[in-house]
Amino acid sequence: MNYTKWKQKGERLMAVAVTLLMITTLILAAVPALTAHAASEPTVSITTDPKSGIKAFDDFSMDLNFLHNAYTDSDVTSVDITVTGVGGMSGSYAEKGIRPSGGSVLSYRLHVPEGKITYTGMGATTLLIDVKYNGKVTDSYSFQRTVYSIDGGGNDQYDPDEPVIPSPMDPPKLVGNAIIVKEGSPLQTINAGQSKTLRIQLSNTTNSILGKIQVSSTLPEGMTFNSSDATKSINLGRRETAELTLDVVASKEMASGTQTISLKAMYKYGSEVKTEEIPVYLKVTGMDEQSGSGGSLAVTNYKVDKSTVPAGDTFKLSVTVQNNTGKAVKGLQVKLDGLATEGITVNGGLDTQTIQNLASGASTTLTYNMATSKKLETGNQILTVSLKNGEEEVSSKVFVPVKGTKTSSDEDNEGVGMSKPQIIMQSYSFGESSVVGGQTFPLTLNVKNTSSVSAIENVKMTIESAPDETTGGVFTPANSSNTFFIARVPAGGVFTESIDMLVKADAAPKSYGLQVKFSYEAVLDGKRETLEATETITVPVTQPDRFEVNEVELYSPIYLGDSPSISVQFVNQGKSTIFNLSVEAEGENFTTGEGKSYIGNVESGASDSFDLSINPIDVGPLTGTLKFTYEDANGDTKEIIREFSAEVMQMDMPAIDDPGMEPMPEEPQGGLPMWAWILIGVGAAAVVAVVVIVVVVKVKARKKRLLEENDEFDDIPEDDEDQQQ
Repeated sequence: MNYTKWKQKGERLMAVAVTLLMITTLILAAVPALTAHAASEPTVSITTDPKSGIKAFDDFSMDLNFLHNAYTDSDVTSVDITVTGVGGMSGSYAEKGIRPSGGSVLSYRLHVPEGKITYTGMGATTLLIDVKYNGKVTDSYSFQRTVYSIDGGGNDQYDPDEPVIPSPMDPPKLVGNAIIVKEGSPLQTINAGQSKTLRIQLSNTTNSILGKIQVSSTLPEGMTFNSSDATKSINLGRRETAELTLDVVASKEMASGTQTISLKAMYKYGSEVKTEEIPVYLKVTGMDEQSGSGGSLAVTNYKVDKSTVPAGDTFKLSVTVQNNTGKAVKGLQVKLDGLATEGITVNGGLDTQTIQNLASGASTTLTYNMATSKKLETGNQILTVSLKNGEEEVSSKVFVPVKGTKTSSDEDNEGVGMSKPQIIMQSYSFGESSVVGGQTFPLTLNVKNTSSVSAIENVKMTIESAPDETTGGVFTPANSSNTFFIARVPAGGVFTESIDMLVKADAAPKSYGLQVKFSYEAVLDGKRETLEATETITVPVTQPDRFEVNEVELYSPIYLGDSPSISVQFVNQGKSTIFNLSVEAEGENFTTGEGKSYIGNVESGASDSFDLSINPIDVGPLTGTLKFTYEDANGDTKEIIREFSAEVMQMDMPAIDDPGMEPMPEEPQGGLPMWAWILIGVGAAAVVAVVVIVVVVKVKARKKRLLEENDEFDDIPEDDEDQQQ
């Protein structure tokens, strides 16, 4: 029967289509194996020390042992691991560059020391582990693991189905704030009109882990938040320091002066919730002062031409003045104060001299002819040097050692006794003309017993930083005591002592005082007395120059007729202003209308960019330099040179596309390659063919059955059957 023939044809077609579909499926199944490789995450076992019985806030360490069967140590050269306490834990610990243990299977280990991660006694005990591989394989994993032995009950492993019963131990009672601004932190600064990220270092002063701390910030009037919220969170372990960042904007109307940012910290201390107010001081530089340097005038040195000036004698006093204001000063008045008829006077001159012009960063020395009164007693006579430039006035003390002829009265005995021996600073040195913030310097003191008849004994000399109006002192001893003991100094004798001093890193550039305190004994009129004296010396402080200039940005090639712009970023990372910054462009095969540009002063922490348009002259190489010239805080001129180059090309006319040309099909960007898409298309076509064949066969079979039932099927020729279909 024809029906049977049709059925056989359909079965053969279906078999072919199914075969095509199976082949396509096999090919597509192989595609992921060719294009991707997936590996399981590493397994980790965790042990603690001690292994059990750990209670809330107890100290413990952890060892994390990792095993990764998918890789060997040749696949991974190093591992970065970060472990963070969550759910009953607090704190975090991270190590980078961990080396694998070696072997056929990748294994590595992390040791978490005591005090890094703490059990808080609240909730489940879980660690969040982040792993990053470096080498041939650069996989990253993040997963959580239960910590062993942190249930306080001596069990080997925490049972998540059994609630933890904490054993809290209240920490010691707080005295004062637990959280403070880190000691030695630099003063926060901002310019009016500036947008800046303030970085505030907050320290935990206690031996308790404070964990998550909520910090709310209140800004002074004239300041607003830029891109940060008023409330942020930080984490503090025991004796740890964390950084709080505030993105703020200072309005142009803010005046110069010191403002206060109020921080409110909220945290849990033991079973109590604590709230603390933390002031952060902010120095604001107004628009009217931003053109200046922030520095000032200073007396950097003085000299008396005699080691000791006899009473009734003459001497010369030399005073060195330096201009640190960032601009030239005209008509600067230098005046001596503290003069007296029975003390020290100017000999044949005026007490005031005028410096007509003093350039920025420059210094000059003035000399005064002086005289001492015959009535002066032995000891240091103090004079004050005042510098006045308009409304600005700066003063500094100088000390004149005098050998007197008048005896002093003994306050405890009637009549006239033996003159008390005086101890004075004969001279001192500190290496260079100035010292640098954050560095040590050698301080050498030459001290003299001015008495011509009496020795002094049991001399105790102490060196301390003199208090300043803006700081408690900037000098501290470096790795030594600041106290010296000298058993005996004969009459007229001199002794020398040296000490290394450290300058505070954030000290503003200016002169600071050092106090030298003496306590000594002398036998006067047969009676041993204890005497005291204090000498003050000045040491000028500067800050290291950290002016940085990035590489020049100029994209190559460039085309003749264009006027490309070159750009370069610069920043003053030092703590001192740099002065009179200028940029000069030089080179070949280009011109510019701005050969040399003056930028001015750059404050500490300020950054900016220099942009310049250039005009290429001809096709070929273009080379040039940008020379940055400026003066540092010491007045020294410095240069930084940055090179740039490019290739100048002729601009070609764009080609006209042939309308008769049809564009070649492009491969899809990303995803599977072209061959994979072809296979997918073949597979889809096979599926459609199978569906069509099945439908056609069923329809024909149904129709033929109907014809057989009506006895019409045998009378129809085969060709007619085909046409009817």
